[in-house]
Amino acid sequence: MRVSTRLTVGYSLLILMFILCSVVAFRGLNQASQSMKDVVGYRLTKVTLVNDMGTTLRNMLVEIRNMALFSDQQAVENELIRFGEQKKINLQKRDALFSLIKAENSAEEIRLLDQVSGSEDAALSALNEAAGMAQRRQLEGFADFLTNKCVRHNKFLLAV
Repeated sequence: MRVSTRLTVGYSLLILMFILCSVVAFRGLNQASQSMKDVVGYRLTKVTLVNDMGTTLRNMLVEIRNMALFSDQQAVENELIRFGEQKKINLQKRDALFSLIKAENSAEEIRLLDQVSGSEDAALSALNEAAGMAQRRQLEGFADFLTNKCVRHNKFLLAV
């Protein structure tokens, strides 16, 4: 075999290996990009919504506590307004989370969503009742109501 033939075959193999390595690298980068889009586009969005919902639940508990502690009726009314705003934000975040999960149609997430949905109704009902008690200044047994009913319902939601 002549030297020029050997050089041509050698360089041709080298170019083919370079092209093969480029294709493999491009596919790997494309898969990594898709995985990153999944994490940032869906999973991070869901985690952010869940964290925001937990924050609004905590804020509602703080507003209820403040209503019970304040003696000024105007301050109590302001806290009641904030409570309503936090509840509205919580429901908006919940609806956004529910639509994301239902669109993705993951069986495990839908099962967890059903559990959360059932607990959330009881938790919001207990929080509304506690807010009404604090607004009406029905403070006898209020602490027990908060610790036994409100916190019990909210523990599951905050743990999820």
